[in-house]
Amino acid sequence: MLPVGGIGGPSAPVIPADGVTWTFSNGRWQAVDPSIGYVTIGTTQTVTGAKTFSNAAGVVVSAATGTTLTVNSTDVSSTPTTGAVISAGTIVSTNATAPFSAYLSAANNNSSGLNIYKRGATGDATAAVVAGAELGYNSFYGWDGSAYGRGAFVYSQATQNWTGSAHGARVDVYTTPDGSTTNALAIRINHNQGLEVSGTTDATSSTAGSVTLAGGLAVAKKAYIGTELYLPQATGTTLTVSSTDDATSTITGSVTTLGGGSHGVTKSWFGGGFKSTSPTLGIGYATGAGGTQTQITSKATTVVLNTICGTVVMHNANLAADTSVSFTFTNSAIAATDYVSFQHDSVGTLGAYLCCVTPGAGTATVTVHNTTPGALAEAIVLRFVVIKAVVS
Repeated sequence: MLPVGGIGGPSAPVIPADGVTWTFSNGRWQAVDPSIGYVTIGTTQTVTGAKTFSNAAGVVVSAATGTTLTVNSTDVSSTPTTGAVISAGTIVSTNATAPFSAYLSAANNNSSGLNIYKRGATGDATAAVVAGAELGYNSFYGWDGSAYGRGAFVYSQATQNWTGSAHGARVDVYTTPDGSTTNALAIRINHNQGLEVSGTTDATSSTAGSVTLAGGLAVAKKAYIGTELYLPQATGTTLTVSSTDDATSTITGSVTTLGGGSHGVTKSWFGGGFKSTSPTLGIGYATGAGGTQTQITSKATTVVLNTICGTVVMHNANLAADTSVSFTFTNSAIAATDYVSFQHDSVGTLGAYLCCVTPGAGTATVTVHNTTPGALAEAIVLRFVVIKAVVS
C-alpha cells in the first residue's frame, strides 16, 4: 500500500505498467511518459510491479492516524540490490514515541532480526573480508545543545582474513566516561569467546568496581587475579575451595602460590596440613605477632603479656644453687591444650637454667631452675612461643 495523501490530480487513475519512472512536479507525482498523465495515489490505491519515484524529498506518507506504507513483497535480501525495500541512504524516524519495531507472527519458534552484510576490501568491492575490517555497528547519539554526539556504540570487527572456513570476529562495546566526549572501549567479547572489561576502577565494596555482580560467580577454569582478591569483613563471608587434592609439592594442591607472596590472615586458618620446603623460611610468626614484658619485684612475680610469642625479662633477684622458682604467666593467647615453650635466650649464664611450663586457659606456670652449684642473681631473658594444639 502507498497511502500518500494530499497529491492533486484526476481521481481514480489507472496505474501505469511496471517499470515506469515517476517524477515530482508542480506538487504531484507525474509519469515520465506524458501519455499516462497525472496520477493521484489515494488511501486505498494499490501499486503493483516496479515503480520508480524520483524526488529529493522521497515518497511522503501522510501523518494522519492510520496512514501506513505497506510493502507486501516477500523477497529476502541477499545482495545490496535485492529485497523488499532497498535504500541507498538513511532511514529516519522523527517520532520520539514510536521506535523502529519489528513484529513477526509465525507458527514456529523462529523470530527475526537486523542483518548487516559486509563485503569488499580496500580497492576491491567484491573481495572477501580481511582482518581488521568493520562488519557493522549500532551507534547511539544525543543532542548536546549544539550538535549530535555519539555516546555509545556496539561494533563488530573481523579478527582474521575470511575464507569459506574461517569467519573469526569480535564484538566491542564503547561508552563515554562522564565529563568526556571521547568514546572508550568498555567491553570486548573476543573471537575465542573471552570477555575483557576495560574498566580500571579498583573494587572498594561488593557494589563498586570495574565489574559488579549481584549474584554468584561460577568459574569452571582457572581464574587469575592481578593484584588482590578481597573478601569484606562481614560475618559469614567465606572463600571456599572444594578441591580435595593433597599438596605434594610447591605447585600442586587445592591452592598454590607460584610467587613469593605471603598469605595474610587476620583470623584463624584451618587446614589439613602445612608443610614448608624452604630451607630458610620455615613455619612461624611474622612481625606483629610478638611482644616483650619485664618482670618486677621478684622472680616469682606474675608477668602479663597477651601475645603468641615474645620475650620475658626476669627480675634479677638471687636464685640459689640447684633451686627452682615459679611465676604465673598470664596470656590470653594460651589455651589449656596448647604447647608452650620457654627457653633461656640471652643475658646471664648460658646453659645454667632449665625451663619447664604447664599451660592453662589464658595462663601458664613457668618454672626456672638454677642447675649450677652456685647462686645466680641475673635478669635473664626468656623467649617463649605458643603452638596451638588440641587433644581430639
